[in-house]
Amino acid sequence: MDDRWIIISDGPNSNHELIVRMYRSWSGFKAFAVKIENVHVELCTCGEIEWPRKKDMEEEAVITKIIRESDTSRFGEIDDKFAKEMVLGVFKNVLEVDLIGLPDEETNG
Repeated sequence: MDDRWIIISDGPNSNHELIVRMYRSWSGFKAFAVKIENVHVELCTCGEIEWPRKKDMEEEAVITKIIRESDTSRFGEIDDKFAKEMVLGVFKNVLEVDLIGLPDEETNG
């Protein structure tokens, strides 16, 4: 199966939190939501266009929670280890973001 995803992010909010939602492209079902904290950005302006840019910070953003799909009819059984591996793979291979570590505990959603 191809590694194709629809990935949507919300934030960062005023608490410097970002939620990344990952949907399988072939079904449209949400597979995972990832909460990332300590996300610091500033708006850059080029003419009339504004976009976020990471601020230079001493602390890195941290994944604090992985919420996985709990409906087994959509994806079958997804355990914590598989959820971590899948999220790591999507961040690395699809988003081209290297992660240093993942949280030890996940929550079914």
